Amino acid sequence: MQLYKSYHNTQEVFLIFGGFASHFSHFEPFFRDYLLLYNYTHLDFNALLQSFNALPKDCKITLIAFSMGVFVARIFLSIQNFKPHKAIAINGTEYGIQNDYGIPLALFRRTHQQFLKHQDFAFAQFKSNLFGEHLNKTRNFSFLDSNILCDELAFFMETCAKHSTLLEPIAWDFALISTRDLICNPKAQRAFWSGRANIIELNAPHFAFFNWKF
Repeated sequence: MQLYKSYHNTQEVFLIFGGFASHFSHFEPFFRDYLLLYNYTHLDFNALLQSFNALPKDCKITLIAFSMGVFVARIFLSIQNFKPHKAIAINGTEYGIQNDYGIPLALFRRTHQQFLKHQDFAFAQFKSNLFGEHLNKTRNFSFLDSNILCDELAFFMETCAKHSTLLEPIAWDFALISTRDLICNPKAQRAFWSGRANIIELNAPHFAFFNWKF
C-alpha cells in the first residue's frame, strides 16, 4: 500500500481510498488537498495514522472511498478509532468482491487471468470500462506496471475472502452510484447500500470524477 500526500491547506483535507489500478495522477485534476491510498499489497495503516498526527487537531477530514477502496476503507474504519467529517462511497461496496453485493468472484478471477495472459488487451479493455467516454481525457494519467497490477488483483481476491464477514456497521453519509458502471454492477450497489447510506445516482462511468464535483 502506498500513501501519497498533496496538501497546502490543512484545515480541510480529503482522505481518498483509491481503487484497483489507481494512481495519484488520476486525482490531481479534481482535488487540491488530499491523502491518497493506492497500490494495495497489505492492510498496514501506520503511515496513514502518522500523517494524521501531522495534521491540526481541528482539521476536517472527508473520506472518499472509490471502487475497491470502499472495501479497504471499511477495514480501516472497523479497526481504527477514526471518525471522518463525512464519508462518501463511490461505485463500490464494503464487500468489494461478492456475488450479490459487489463484484462477482468469477468476474474478478477472469480479469486476473486476462491480466496474466493478455496484459495489453486486458489493460486496454479495463481502461475503457473504467473511464468510458472520458478515456481521451486521461492521456496524462499514469499507471503502475502490469505485473504490479496483477499482484494487486491477487491481493484483493485473497483479502476479500479473509474479510467476507461484516462486523460493526460503518456510518457512511452518501453512496454515489454510476448508472453506467461497467465494473461494479449498479444493481449490486443499490442492493448493498439500501438502508445504509443516502444514495446518489449519477449518469457516469465507473470513474465518476469527471462527472461529479464534491
